[in-house]
Amino acid sequence: MGSDLKAQRQKLVETKVDAFLNVVADRDGLLPGPLIYDEFVLGKDGRTLYLKDGLKRVTYKNDSTRYIALKGFGKPPEWIHTSIHLFPDYKTTPRVPPRNRKTQAALTNVKNQLPAATETIELVDLPQRASDVDTAVKD
Repeated sequence: MGSDLKAQRQKLVETKVDAFLNVVADRDGLLPGPLIYDEFVLGKDGRTLYLKDGLKRVTYKNDSTRYIALKGFGKPPEWIHTSIHLFPDYKTTPRVPPRNRKTQAALTNVKNQLPAATETIELVDLPQRASDVDTAVKD
């Protein structure tokens, strides 16, 4: 009976950690290092997720389904160390996260409009301007 409860608790930790990792992957573009599940523990309430190292809270107090950004893990040396430990590819310079669908759709829409706009430009005076420059250079 005790092992069933322990297994369920571990499964809950893994589920919460997976959700946190998905948020970090979307927000920061980072993938975790090996044995990541061993780095986390659930709080006594069974909802709040903590890092074992210093018991840093990973979820918000009022909403255990939202996750704190990596920079929220303490002062710069502390959160950089934690971030590098959890995510080996972490760089101190921020990486631009992938574009969301709405932004990507708007960008595609603009790209589709550009060729049509450039095709309608008439270059009627270009030959005349070129001959004026040629005459000015010869003089």
